[in-house]
Order: sequence, then C-alpha cells, then structure tokens
Amino acid sequence: MTTPYIGQIIMTGFGFTPRDFAPCNGQFLSIQKYPELFDVIGTRYGGDGVHDFAVPNLQGATPVGAGPSADPAWTPAPYALNDSGGAEVVMLQPGLTHVAQAAASNDALIATGSNAGRPNMQPFRVLNFCIALRGVNPTPMIGEIRMLAFSRAPQGWLPCDGGIYRIADHDELFMAIGATYGGDGASTFGVPDLRGQVPVHQGLGRSTGARRRLVGEGGGKETVALEVSHLPAAMPALGRTLAAVHDNMMPTLTASYCIATHGAFPTRSLC
Repeated sequence: MTTPYIGQIIMTGFGFTPRDFAPCNGQFLSIQKYPELFDVIGTRYGGDGVHDFAVPNLQGATPVGAGPSADPAWTPAPYALNDSGGAEVVMLQPGLTHVAQAAASNDALIATGSNAGRPNMQPFRVLNFCIALRGVNPTPMIGEIRMLAFSRAPQGWLPCDGGIYRIADHDELFMAIGATYGGDGASTFGVPDLRGQVPVHQGLGRSTGARRRLVGEGGGKETVALEVSHLPAAMPALGRTLAAVHDNMMPTLTASYCIATHGAFPTRSLC
C-alpha cells in the first residue's frame, strides 16, 4: 500500500481513532495545526476558513457516492459532497398512497395511530470512520477495513463475513478488535459481518429518531411491515390490521469488504 492520501477516509473494526487520523464526527480543527488537510477539503464541511475548518460528520450515517443516483426514478439534483439526507424513522403523512390489506373481517375501521413513524434502516453494521490528517502509515493498519471491487481477500486480509478465527492465528488483530464481533474471547474471535449490510459510523445520528450507535452493533431490515402505530393520528385505515410490507433499501452497489490482519498496529489519537 502507498502512503494514504491526506483526506482519505478509512473504516476500522475498532472504536478508537488511530494516530494521524481524526474521527469523522464533524469536529472543528485548527487550520494552523492541520494546513495540509485544510488545503484539501477547505470549509466544505464547516468552519470559518480563517481559524478553523470541519471534518465530515458520518455519525449514524452511511456513505453514498457523489453524483447522480443509480435509481432512474430518483429525480432530484445529483448528490454533491457533504449533502445529507434520509432518516432513521419516517413519519407517514395523510394522503400517502400506501395500500393496506383489510383484515379477514370486512368491518371497516377508523384507526387512530400514534404517529410513531416507521423504521427506515436497512441491515447495517456499525464501524468506525476516520479521516487521514497526514500522509502516513505506508502499510495498512491492523483492523483497517477496505472495500474491494473483487471478491477474494488479498494476502494479509480476511473477508468481512462474520467468520470466527483462532486468536492464536491472528493475535494482533484480536488485540485491536477483541471479541466485539463474536467468538468466546478466550480462544476465538470474530470479524465484522458486512454481507448484505451497509457500514454506519459510531456515535449519535442527527436525524429524526436517531440514537447513539456503538461499534459492533447491527440492526435494520430490508423490508418493514406498516403498523397502525406508524400512522399519523386519526388517519383512516382499511381493516383491523395493516399488512403492507415496504422495501427498506436505498440505492446500493455491491462491493466486498476485508479487514487487515497484518501491518502497523494502530495507536490511539490524542484529538
């Protein structure tokens, strides 16, 4: 591996920030202290551009590529860097054209929902996103996670498929991530399972219904059943139950993920 680019964002299977990186949590940094990173990203993510600037905030969010959506039905302007959107919980509004199946009984019912909203998270696994402050570390860090355009994990890496391994075979990786992703922590440990899931940064999200996410946590569904409690108050419903099932997936492109077992051992950042 070549020296990472200043401004490169990496994912790790451990929850702390390695040296010469900063967590992608929207924090403000001193331009005087980190002039090279400021030259690369400027005030795109915040800051006054005189004394400080901000890094991207990926807390509780998953990255999406810049440019137009892959969904041909999605008509807004192409995504630009630092655009944000989406929500962990969607509040349904009167007038939406969701179709609910009536219950076996033909008796109509006016349902009074609690307007709690419906979950809007596809399957995910919480990891840690960090941005390079300097061009450092000519070798990968143990525990670093990368996306690949091919399916086979290279030498010195393991696929992020939730596999369980012997600590004796990968002791340094175990020292970095522990039994966060499975195993008994005595003789075995697991690696992150990102099959069919999207990565989400640790921390407290900024959207409606967000809660603090911890490294190793998983959740979300590919489909969500609409329930009466998801409806706005006093919204008419057909039947005694709602059985409509909604797709809960954002536009995605499938890639493979792997985690480094060899390289430089990560040291904690002071910022």
